[in-house]
Amino acid sequence: MPSPTTRVLALLELLQNADELSGTELASQLDIDSRTLRRYVTKLQSLGVPVQSVRGRYGAYRLMPGSWLPPLMFNDQEAVAVSVGLLFARQLGLADTVAGAHSAQAKLERVMPPTLRGKLRAVSSAVQLDVSQPVATLHSESLLEMSAAAQGRYRVRLRYSAANQEVTQREFDCYGLAWRSGRWYAVGHCHLRGDLRSFRLDRIL
Repeated sequence: MPSPTTRVLALLELLQNADELSGTELASQLDIDSRTLRRYVTKLQSLGVPVQSVRGRYGAYRLMPGSWLPPLMFNDQEAVAVSVGLLFARQLGLADTVAGAHSAQAKLERVMPPTLRGKLRAVSSAVQLDVSQPVATLHSESLLEMSAAAQGRYRVRLRYSAANQEVTQREFDCYGLAWRSGRWYAVGHCHLRGDLRSFRLDRIL
């Protein structure tokens, strides 16, 4: 029979895998009654995990954004995907994410089974991206802001330094971002030129 601690962790994993689950669904999947479920939810909340109760006929639970991430539980395939993603992050020219990627990888490895940890360390040391041209370094803020503009479909105002050092003010509708030949680009409609344009993120002032 699973221990209460095992079921509390299973509850956390279920909440992480769905936007919202009813109390009935959670109790059924954990094979417990509703009173025990509420006790487990209270236990997670006491540990600082931001579990929110949603009112309704049967009640529901979800994780809400908090000031810190709750403990994440990955299966082997998810751990491999995250680890390879961190490997890419270290080599794609985002200056202020390199230290974070190393730190996140170390945290991930500390909780991995030894066999999987060894395999992923081998991937990190053996795999290299084909960066045939120098990588232009930039801070992740530009990438985050432009990505948000593309997703939210709102216009941004920016100052841009061209290759000839000319600085212009632009109003720009970002459609998406791309990484090519060692550089990040924002692609969209430039209102100054009245046409489709791409801007290197490391030249946005």
